[in-house]
Amino acid sequence: MAIPAIPATPEPKGERGGAPSLAVLPFTNRSRDEDDEFFAEGMVEDIVAALSRGVNVRVLGSMAARNLGNGGILDSAELGQKLGVRYLLEGNIRRSSTQWRVTTQLIAARTGEVVWSERFDRPLDELAELQEELVSDVAVALDATVYRLELERALHKTGGLTAWEAIQRSNMALFESITQAQRAIDIAPDYALAHATFAGNYSVLYLVAIPDNADEISKIRFHIARALELDSGSSDVLQEVVQAFAHIGCAHEGLVHGKRAIEKAPGNAMAHFGYAKALGFVGQVELADVHFETAASLMPGAFTIWWVRLWQAIAMFRDGQWEAAESRIDQCLQLHPGEQGAMICKAVCAYRKGDDAGVALWWQRAFENGAVGPEQIQLYLSRLLAGTDTLAEFVAIFDKISESVADQIG
Repeated sequence: MAIPAIPATPEPKGERGGAPSLAVLPFTNRSRDEDDEFFAEGMVEDIVAALSRGVNVRVLGSMAARNLGNGGILDSAELGQKLGVRYLLEGNIRRSSTQWRVTTQLIAARTGEVVWSERFDRPLDELAELQEELVSDVAVALDATVYRLELERALHKTGGLTAWEAIQRSNMALFESITQAQRAIDIAPDYALAHATFAGNYSVLYLVAIPDNADEISKIRFHIARALELDSGSSDVLQEVVQAFAHIGCAHEGLVHGKRAIEKAPGNAMAHFGYAKALGFVGQVELADVHFETAASLMPGAFTIWWVRLWQAIAMFRDGQWEAAESRIDQCLQLHPGEQGAMICKAVCAYRKGDDAGVALWWQRAFENGAVGPEQIQLYLSRLLAGTDTLAEFVAIFDKISESVADQIG
């Protein structure tokens, strides 16, 4: 696997940019009970509070949205302009004899287009117990939707990228992610998130493909240090930093940053993911599992959730929990059937169970499309499982399968 070259011509300096803005408008009470007005107001305030704990969207305070939302402005573009937001969330509540229903729709303020709508139902007699869950479900679905829309927007933009948009592009393919992170640094050299994203993305490449090299480690550490120097209080920056430390074999150094990332933004799924990853590397598997599950709960429908299951499995493999790890691998493959590392894990697990057909199936799938070769996989495994009893068994099985396949070909 060739290391991608950083573009020789830097991107012109430009705007830093930031997460998209959203206003939650007052919810309409469609019930006959006037007391439900208080519930409608409470829903808005709770959704604003829940979204504010995340990092994918900047949410306007409910009071400002209420004042303008009740001011008789019917045109979404005018309302969005006055509020200074890209998206508007409308909603209504309705009580029936047995159900409480909350209906929401997300509107692109400039065009008035409804880009997402959803209905959430809860049993009326359980509402008091389920109200927090209801708010969480609305906020999580909304956060994931805005993130997906903004990622698509950044990918289709042809020019004038902000540094933040370049970072969103970097969440795609590995080599492209490094190029786009460097692009963000070129656009805004003092943008902490750009340096943190470069460190995180380049450290992934190091983990899977670059032999031990002190200069490469120094490059990653430089961008970690620069990111923390520029902004050590951003949850997004901190979650990239903890992952970069974990990828270069220094997870213990990242733990404090991972913990702070969650303290800063409890609703940031990637903060929980990064912290869990570091915890898995230092042997705190039970606590890691808690944060992996929290991360998964905060990103339903997001393309990133297969990462959670894969790394959750890695933590369990490191702890010798083979069956539990394989169940997470199965979940990963359901979400991302082409994930090579997961298919190799399935082949190794099949070998341990004496399932020759399973070994052949998963091994063939793992290497049939010219993906990463066995030598690089061995490097990857040695780093993922370093310092564990699992490493020797995993590598021994991997070698036996490789030799068997080579003999069959020969």
